Amino acid sequence: MIEIRSIYHPVGQGLFFSSKIIVGEQEFNFVYDCGGSLKEERWKKVMDDYIKTLPLTNNEGNEKKRKLDLLIISHFHKDHINGLETLLERVKLNTVILPYLSPLELLLYAIVNAEFLDRPHLRFLLNPIQYLKEKAVEEIILIARGDESDEGIGEFSLPENPERPNLENPFDIKNLGKDELNKKIEKKFEEDGWNILLEDNNKGITLKSYHGYALLFGVYVFGFFNVRNSIDDFEIKINDFKNCLLRKFNKPDIKKFYIYLRDNIDKVINELKKSRNNKFAQCYKKAFGNDKLNLTSLIVYNQLLKNYVKIKINQRVCHLFPPPFWRWCCDFYYNAFYNVKYTYAHFLTGDSELKKTKIMKEFLTYYENVLDKSLFFLLPHHGSEDNWNKNLLEELPNNEFFIASAGLNNRYNHPSCSVFADILSEDRIPIFVNEKNWLLVIVQ
Repeated sequence: MIEIRSIYHPVGQGLFFSSKIIVGEQEFNFVYDCGGSLKEERWKKVMDDYIKTLPLTNNEGNEKKRKLDLLIISHFHKDHINGLETLLERVKLNTVILPYLSPLELLLYAIVNAEFLDRPHLRFLLNPIQYLKEKAVEEIILIARGDESDEGIGEFSLPENPERPNLENPFDIKNLGKDELNKKIEKKFEEDGWNILLEDNNKGITLKSYHGYALLFGVYVFGFFNVRNSIDDFEIKINDFKNCLLRKFNKPDIKKFYIYLRDNIDKVINELKKSRNNKFAQCYKKAFGNDKLNLTSLIVYNQLLKNYVKIKINQRVCHLFPPPFWRWCCDFYYNAFYNVKYTYAHFLTGDSELKKTKIMKEFLTYYENVLDKSLFFLLPHHGSEDNWNKNLLEELPNNEFFIASAGLNNRYNHPSCSVFADILSEDRIPIFVNEKNWLLVIVQ
């Protein structure tokens, strides 16, 4: 017996997606992103409801915690990570998958988000590997590009003859990454200064290029793609940023700065929280101006390797009236229930900038072999028009459901009326998940 229960949780402006995959008597639970705009009590309620669905496990000292097998973070904006501390306080987490960034690049995220994040989440941004180690995460997998050239993109393919499931180690990553690129990434990891920040303690860290696949129970596949968002003159700007930091903190080289960052994490957070014009913010503005950078987004394609499963969808779907009236119509949702037979395949896209020609081309090239299998597609950046590419409707011919996770009446006007109009014009179904409404998908 195989059953899947996937949920887009009601977190407002953000994303919290979870999936429970049951094969026989075994189950595997994973989460993709964990952030939103809810107030503390609402967050606790959403988290309580989710954690109750996880199996119990024995932690050290016989303290019973719930077990979460896998957490995937698409990128490091606050609305995708600000529920991590609440989640990790309550669960025993086996594996985390993150897009690879250098310490300097992560510092950019910390500066941009410092005003909105509490101290634990800033610690995560400044050194996510150390933070996760302190939370007793067993394995941290960093997914990198490995090669910035077009030749390095490759193509994702499903396993032709998947091995029989290994129930003792159900999440198999031996086919993930290219060996020659993995070695490049290991070299870059050291050159970027991670060994200094981690004091050469690399235990439990796995570095992979995005190529290939991970296989779960021999019947469920994950295909990753690390989107590197293009920023004009980025190498020049990040070098200006680094040199400014060295001057501000009176350090002769970047190694000495990383030692300062490692040994004075509380001082660094105090400086970040001090004012909008702190030393870090000054260097950021000098190099990048007022741009709020999004350097990367980890796309995840996941599919059950079984054709024509029965899928049930239960949500309040807003497609009664055409845009621009859909926002008004959302106050008058009706309960929709679908009982259809499809291949279950799902694209989770984070904040990827698919509107940009180069990124769209890379996405289509890499996933060419599975584009016609997708049934569910997470609209990037909460359904923003700036991240949407209408050509997706042609390139994903069998994708019926397009999901936007965003806050009601948010100041960004997510999801965009024009995006929903495009989807409706092709007789596809847009779904709006927000503070009040969730999406539940059951696969049998």
